[in-house]
Amino acid sequence: MPTWEEEVQKNIKLSEKLHQLLRADSVLISTENAKETQECIASMMHNLTCLESLLIKKHPLHSEDLSPAKFQSDENITLFPKFDKMKLSYHTLIECIGEDPSREGLLKTPHRAAKAFLELTVGDRQDLKKLINEAIYKSDANEMVIVKDIELYSLCEHHLLPFMGKCHVGYIPNGSVIGLSKIARIVDYYARRLQIQENLTCQIAKCLEEIIGAAGVAVVIEAEHMCMRMRGVGKQNSMMKTSATLGVMKEDYKTRTEFLNLISSTK
Repeated sequence: MPTWEEEVQKNIKLSEKLHQLLRADSVLISTENAKETQECIASMMHNLTCLESLLIKKHPLHSEDLSPAKFQSDENITLFPKFDKMKLSYHTLIECIGEDPSREGLLKTPHRAAKAFLELTVGDRQDLKKLINEAIYKSDANEMVIVKDIELYSLCEHHLLPFMGKCHVGYIPNGSVIGLSKIARIVDYYARRLQIQENLTCQIAKCLEEIIGAAGVAVVIEAEHMCMRMRGVGKQNSMMKTSATLGVMKEDYKTRTEFLNLISSTK
């Protein structure tokens, strides 16, 4: 994959070529030149898209240190490459519903909303490997490990409304265990993005199975969805539960039942 410096050099050469094709002393542009000009502009647009992607990845906000605290600083957040475009989008949205974005209560809303949206979707720009930070350790343990009641917050990808609840994770070690806090970080990594609960549950389970080679993994999520409570059918007391099981957790009924009993206990 080319570096951002290489993409810049490509665009410099293309802009020089474009300048020649559109030089001031040209009264008419031939059909051949017109076609070449179009191709040159198309190449420049493609290269700019690649460059933008590379710069976002290179940006300090595209790193492992993307906890909610990172977003408290306006100095950090306003450096995000597309922040101004996001603010403009929120400004337009407010106008489209008949509100006045210039009134006192809404004056800073586009800025706040863009900042909040970046925080809520931070998982898209994190590096899972850096989050885990090699916190995987050899162990002779072979009994079930459970972390229950992990709080999670996510955004429904269909309506951009929040869903929130608890995640219960269990796994059977197979020579390795993972640091306790890393399980919570994995949950946040997949939750802090546009999601649906069904996929979120499976992604957490598959991730744990892959990174520590667990003999079995089980994940259960219980969540309340604002897209069902605040709009549409408006069911206020609804709760969605999803589960994903892999390995012995899926194959062995007794093991799976033990996990479900343990996460159901009140102690």
